[in-house]
Amino acid sequence: MSDPRIELYETYKDTVYLYLYRSSLNKQIAEDLTHDTFLSAFQSLGKFRGESSLKTWLIKIARNNYISFSQKKQNKLKYIPKTYMNTKPINVIIINASMRSC
Repeated sequence: MSDPRIELYETYKDTVYLYLYRSSLNKQIAEDLTHDTFLSAFQSLGKFRGESSLKTWLIKIARNNYISFSQKKQNKLKYIPKTYMNTKPINVIIINASMRSC
């Protein structure tokens, strides 16, 4: 007998990956989130009520993982200190300093 988790993964891995790739447009992110999706699904398999197909359930988990990922990514971008936003890039400062010494 084979493990039902392996069968679940083999049956739906491409579907979940393609959904996440189309959402993120990034192969690495899609691979990571596919992995996270199946880990979440395996941990929650006992909670699956059968009110939808397994495919629908997995895509919903994938969607929630992608939304969480996107929110975390967005939050990281929000916390750029204002002091760095108004400074010149270092290479511009170096060029300007070298021009002054000429």
